[in-house]
Amino acid sequence: MSNRNLFYYKKSLAALEYFKVLELAAARCVTEEAGRRLRELLPLFDAPCAGLQLQQTEAAMRLLECQPRFPLRSLAENLPLYISKAGKGIALGGAELLAAGALLKTGQDLLRYYHDKNFETPALDPFFAQLYEDRALYERIDRTFLTEELIADDASPQLASIRRRMAATANGIKTQLEKYIRTPEVAKSLQEPIVTLRYDRYVVPVRADNRGEVKGLLHDTSNSGGTLFIEPFFVVEGNNQIRKLEAEEKAEIARIFEELTENICAIAQPLLVSYRAAVALDMIFAKAKYAGDENCCIPQLCSERLIDIRNARHPLIAKETMVPLNIEMGNGIDTVVITGPNTGGKTVFLKTLGLLSLMAKAGLPVPADEARLYIFERVYADIGDEQSIEQSLSTFSSHLKNIRNIMQYSSRECLVLFDELGNGTDPVEGAALAESVIEHLRGQGAFVAATTHYSELKTYALSHEGVQNASFAFNLDTLSPTYRLQMGIPGKSYAFEISRHLGLPEAVIRDAQGRIGAADRNLEQVLDRLQQEKNRYEDRLQALQAERLALGREREALAAERKKLLAGADRDVADAQRKARLLVENARRQSELFLSQLREKQNQLDKATVQALKSGVKSGGAKLLDQLGAEGAPTREGQPVRGPLKPGMRVYVGKMNRHGTILALAGEQVQVDCGGIRLKISQKELFAPKEEPQKEKTGSTRIQRMESRATAKTELDIRGETIADAEERIDRFLDQALLDHLHTVTIIHGKGTGALRAGVHAFLKTHPLVKSFRLGAYGEGDAGITVAELKD
Repeated sequence: MSNRNLFYYKKSLAALEYFKVLELAAARCVTEEAGRRLRELLPLFDAPCAGLQLQQTEAAMRLLECQPRFPLRSLAENLPLYISKAGKGIALGGAELLAAGALLKTGQDLLRYYHDKNFETPALDPFFAQLYEDRALYERIDRTFLTEELIADDASPQLASIRRRMAATANGIKTQLEKYIRTPEVAKSLQEPIVTLRYDRYVVPVRADNRGEVKGLLHDTSNSGGTLFIEPFFVVEGNNQIRKLEAEEKAEIARIFEELTENICAIAQPLLVSYRAAVALDMIFAKAKYAGDENCCIPQLCSERLIDIRNARHPLIAKETMVPLNIEMGNGIDTVVITGPNTGGKTVFLKTLGLLSLMAKAGLPVPADEARLYIFERVYADIGDEQSIEQSLSTFSSHLKNIRNIMQYSSRECLVLFDELGNGTDPVEGAALAESVIEHLRGQGAFVAATTHYSELKTYALSHEGVQNASFAFNLDTLSPTYRLQMGIPGKSYAFEISRHLGLPEAVIRDAQGRIGAADRNLEQVLDRLQQEKNRYEDRLQALQAERLALGREREALAAERKKLLAGADRDVADAQRKARLLVENARRQSELFLSQLREKQNQLDKATVQALKSGVKSGGAKLLDQLGAEGAPTREGQPVRGPLKPGMRVYVGKMNRHGTILALAGEQVQVDCGGIRLKISQKELFAPKEEPQKEKTGSTRIQRMESRATAKTELDIRGETIADAEERIDRFLDQALLDHLHTVTIIHGKGTGALRAGVHAFLKTHPLVKSFRLGAYGEGDAGITVAELKD
C-alpha cells in the first residue's frame, strides 16, 4: 500500500472511530508498551493473520473464564534498553535491576498461570513457551533491594559484616562522646549537651567563646557564629574508621551490582524474548478482557464474500440504548441502499458495519450475538461533514474529493461506505451522480453501502440485480424513529408527517404534496402499503414468538420436574440396593464366622449335629437372598454365558453381584454355590464370569474376612484415574468401610489440576454413607487427600 493510499485508509478509519475502539481495549493493558502498540494497531490485510489473532483472543477468553486473574505485572517500557546495557557489560543501577527482577517474576507467574489450566490452548502456546523464569536470580534481586536506593544488609555476607562493624564503631564513638559531654568541665563549654553529625563525622556543639576548652577539629560553624561544631581528638580515629568502612560498603555494593549485571547479561537474549512475549500476551488478554466486558463474540471468517451479523451493536454506544442490528450482504447482494428519516439510525448502521469489519481484521471480537464475516483488504468510508474553510472547499466539494480518492484505490477486496451520497447539490444531479458512483464501484467488484434520501436511488435498488434496499422503521403514532433495521424494504423520509406534527400549515403541506410528480406519489403510496403490511406481519410474528417462548418455558418446567422425580426415584433405588448389598454381606460374614466356629468344635460334636447346623445356616442364607430378591435387590447384568451350562462351571450371579460355581442343573433352575451359600436360581440370572482383580494368596480366605477392624483398609489411592472409575472404586470402598465399622477414611487423589479432587467432593457430597468430609491438614497430605467421616 502506497503512503498516499495509507493516508486515505487511515482517514477512513478515523471517520469510522476505529481508533476510539482501540483506546477502549488498550485501557485494559497492564504494560505501557502493550497499550501504545494496541492504540496504533492497524487492521490486518489478510484473513489467515486475522484468523490467527482471533484464535489467540478466543483462547485468552477461555483462560479468563476459568482463571479471571491474569498475573501480569507492570513492566518498565525501557526494560529492553536496560537488558541491552547489561548485555554490553554496563553495570545496571538499582531501578534497572529491579525492573529486570520484575520481568523474571512475571515469567514465573505467567507460566504458573499457564500450567494451571486443564485444556489446550495451541494459539497461545508459542507465547508462553518464550517466557523465561529464573527463580533463584529473582529471589537474589528481591533480597538485595529494600527500595531502588536502599540495599538490604543481607545482600551479601561481606556487606552485612561491614555494616555491623560500622554500627559498632558508631555506637562506640557516641558512647565516648556522651560520657565526655557529661563531665562538668566540658558541659559548661557546650551550647547544648548533644552529639551530632557534620559532614558524616560525629561532633559536639561548643560555644564560640569556649573554643579553647574543647580540643579537637573544627568542622562547621552555625549561621550566627555562636556555635562551633568540633570533633574531639580522641574520636578522630573512630570517625576515620567509619569513613573507611563506608568506602568498603560502597565498593561492596558496586561489586553486588556488577555481579547481578553479569547474571542479567548471561540471560540477556532470553530475557528480551520473554519481554516481547509478555507484551504480546498483554495485548491479547486486553482484547479478551474487552470482549468479555462488552459481551462480544468471535466472528466466523468466511472464504466467500459474505457479511451476516446478528444483533450487532455499535461498540461506542451504550448497550442499554443501542437497538441491535441484523446486517446481511453477500449471496448475490453486493450493495445496500439505506433510506429513512433523519436521526433514524442510517449513519449508525454504516459505522457499525465498518467498525465490526475492522475489529475482526484487527483480531478483536465483535459486539454481536454471532457474526460471519469476509475479511476485506480495506474498508473505505466517506462519513461526516468534510467542509474545509482553509482550503476553500464546500461540504459537497470535500465529499467529492474523498469519493474520487476512494474510487482511485478501490478494488474487489474493498468495502465502501457512503453517508448521504450525492448530497449537497442539485437533487436530480446528485442522485444521478450517486447512481454512477455506485455503479462504478460495483464494476470494480467492491461491496457498497450508502445512505440517501433520494427516491431515484430507491428505484435504482429495486431495478438492479445485486442491489438491495434497506430502511429504518418509523413510528407514525409518535413520529419518532424506532431504530429497527428492515432489510429489503425502502424507507420514507416522512417529511410531510414530521412537518404536520411540528405545526406547519396544512395548506402548505397539501400544496407541497400536490407538487410531487405522479410517479413519486405512486412510489410513496406503495411504500406506505408495504410498511403497513410489514407492521402487521411483525406484530403477528412477535405474538407467535411470545407464545413459543411461553411454551418453551412450560416445557422446561415439566422437564425439570420429571428430572427431579427421576432423580428421587434413582436415589431411592440406589439406597435400597446399597442396603441389600450390606445385608447380604453381613449375613455371609455371620455364616462364615458360625461355620468356622463349628469347625473348631467339630471334634466335640457328632457329625449329624454339625451337618444339621451347617444346613440351617446355608438355608437361612438362601432364604435371606430370596427375600432380598423379592424386595428388589440389585441385579447387574453382564455378558451371556458361552456354551451350555454344566456342573463345576464358574458363573456371575447378577442378583448377588458375585461369582459362584454351578453345583447341579434342574431344568431352568440351577443350583449355585456363592461363597459357601447354596441357592437355586434361574438360568436367565447367570452370566459369564467377569474379570476379578488378582489377590495375594495368604492362606484361608475366610480367616482374612474375619480380621478385626484394626487391620481394615482406611485409605484408597485413586491418583491417575478418571472421575467415573474413581467414583465406582470409592463407592465399593465406603461400603467395605461401613462393614468394617470404620468412622473415618482417607481418599488420596493428588493435587494436579484439581479436577479429580472436585469430582471426588461432588460424589461424596451426595453419598448416603458420608456424614462430612474435608481436605487434609498440614502434615496429612494437604490438598492432595480428602478425609471423609462416615455416618453411624
